[in-house]
Amino acid sequence: MAAHSMAFDPTYPELPRAWAPGGFYFERRVRVRSDDGPWRVEAEDLEPACFLSGGSAERHARRLARAYAAVGFDVTLEVLGESGELRARVRRSGLNP
Repeated sequence: MAAHSMAFDPTYPELPRAWAPGGFYFERRVRVRSDDGPWRVEAEDLEPACFLSGGSAERHARRLARAYAAVGFDVTLEVLGESGELRARVRRSGLNP
């Protein structure tokens, strides 16, 4: 059994599900931004994480996006420039049960 397939195994009910029983769909958004200060990674349900470099922040955001996708969420990763403009957007599909 592959490591990611256990997320949808009914023997692991404590793991979060991206698809609710009625077919409701959930998506997560992860943002990397800097507002004249340290770079921040912001995601729903998590406290922002701060980094001194944009590269470190982006690596952390990509790891976070992979973790969300591993449990089935579709993820949108956005990188915002220092003036707030969108510089990059990457979508990652989650695993479908």
